[in-house]
Amino acid sequence: MIRYSNKYCGLDNFINTLLNENNSDQKQLVLHLGSTDSKYKLSGMGIPITSEALRNIGFDMAKPDRHINRALASFGLVKFGKWFDSYTDSDGKKKTRFIKVDEPPNGYSYPETIGSKSLEVMQSMEDFAKLLRVRSVFGDYAIWLLCAKSGLYTRNEELRRLAISFRM
Repeated sequence: MIRYSNKYCGLDNFINTLLNENNSDQKQLVLHLGSTDSKYKLSGMGIPITSEALRNIGFDMAKPDRHINRALASFGLVKFGKWFDSYTDSDGKKKTRFIKVDEPPNGYSYPETIGSKSLEVMQSMEDFAKLLRVRSVFGDYAIWLLCAKSGLYTRNEELRRLAISFRM
């Protein structure tokens, strides 16, 4: 950040330059700063942390973390092909493995996310928030509270039921 701040005469100038280069699309800004294949990648920051940092300075966007990803998949808004699934092995130890499934498995399994899926998640959350007539960041926080352990820790099957009840 210091390097970009010095080169662009301030971090705000750097961010504004990237925004202008991307037609003011803040989702693209997140990908530029958080994707491993970007020349502007900020050290130590992936896509979820980058989006959270930008939200903290006023950007209205979703944070495509495991909670939002599994909720939007359980709602049927985004499809993922690989999921992390927790299980207990024969020695009683908790383990995690990848499973390939088209629908979210029950429990608290969460999907594997890559950059292009993060973009899809952020766009889906933005569209969902517009439908609810709230800012993306508010929709994101509500879903996060619904899904996180420090919130309601809602299971995937319960998230699916919620989505079905809202469609009626």
